[in-house]
Amino acid sequence: MKNIRKNKNSENEIAVTGKSGIFWLKGLAGLLAVMLVFTIASRVVASITVPQVTASAPSPGKIEHTVMASGTVEAGGEKAIVTEEGILVAQVNVHTGESIGEGETLFALDMDSLEDQIYELQNQIKKLQLENDSLKKNKAQADAKQQLELKRAQEDYEETIAKNTVSDGKANEALQKAADAKSQAEKELNSAKDALAQAEKELNTVKEELQNVKDAAAAEQSKNTADQTGEAEKKDTNSTITQKRQQLEEAVQEKQNTYDTIQAKVTEKQAALDSASVALEEKQEQLESNTSTAEDAKKAAERAVEDAGLSADIDHTQEINAISLEQFQKQLEKLKTLKQQNGEITAPSSGIITKVCVETGQKTTDTAAVVMSDEQSGLFLLRQRTAKTGNISQREIMQRLPVSVRERLIAALFPWKHRKTEAA
Repeated sequence: MKNIRKNKNSENEIAVTGKSGIFWLKGLAGLLAVMLVFTIASRVVASITVPQVTASAPSPGKIEHTVMASGTVEAGGEKAIVTEEGILVAQVNVHTGESIGEGETLFALDMDSLEDQIYELQNQIKKLQLENDSLKKNKAQADAKQQLELKRAQEDYEETIAKNTVSDGKANEALQKAADAKSQAEKELNSAKDALAQAEKELNTVKEELQNVKDAAAAEQSKNTADQTGEAEKKDTNSTITQKRQQLEEAVQEKQNTYDTIQAKVTEKQAALDSASVALEEKQEQLESNTSTAEDAKKAAERAVEDAGLSADIDHTQEINAISLEQFQKQLEKLKTLKQQNGEITAPSSGIITKVCVETGQKTTDTAAVVMSDEQSGLFLLRQRTAKTGNISQREIMQRLPVSVRERLIAALFPWKHRKTEAA
């Protein structure tokens, strides 16, 4: 019986325990359900109230800040629209302060005026081309003439050298002949002088013998006068002396004649020598004169060759014309491009017209026709301050800030630039 009761009690405990577990399970399930409801509700509320954030890779761009202030807005940079000068403006399509889009027509040129410019420029190009052609032909003719003059000067020089050589040869030959004639005259004169000396010596000897005979005859005469004896012998002696005297006188006369003849020959040879000396001097002077003339002719011929070899005056007209032609060709291409565009000048980019410098009916100049803002450079606000402080721009404000504050402000406004600076 006891065992039966124990089993019943055990069964009752198990039943109670099972009911308690089910209760807690239901409680936990309810708690989870409530938590799920609150989680869904909180997410719904969060999706409505919390801002959505989209992450993307950093890239260069502009950060726009809206600032409420009064002042004047000015362009950070401007573009000058320039066209070819001297063309009549047919129509102006923009005004100062007007916003313009890229490719829109700013102003239009008069097509007749543009055609006139093209026609005039083509004539200038043709004129320069013709001038250059003439310069080339003239230069070719001048070069040919210079070569001909050089050739002729060279021939004249060679001919002068040849003539000088022949002239020098003849002059030297004549000088040599004159020198030989003088030498021969000197020899003949010396020979004549030797003969004259010999004749003089022989004449003096005969004269001395004649004098001796005369002295002997005088002595014999004195002796005969003192001595009266031997008449026959005296006569023989006197006859012998007289005969000897006559012979010596004849010999003296003959020697005198010979001496005179040789003396005349000496005089003749002296004259011949003097003449030969004069002729030699003349030939020498003639040779020197010929040499000087030949040298002058040679120098003149050499200078003629040098002058003929010199280039003509330097002329850069062709090079200058070539530069002008290149400029005109570029200008003509621009005018033709304008003609293809029907004379319309368009905006290279979008922006705001800040200045219009052309007027309808007026011709274009070499300065800006239209000035427009450059959007890439941005805009600047000049805040209106008191008359005492004047205007101050955002750039000036940034420059007046301390360096540390300016760097932090730049980092906040342009984070990608700050990150690049840190990376560097």
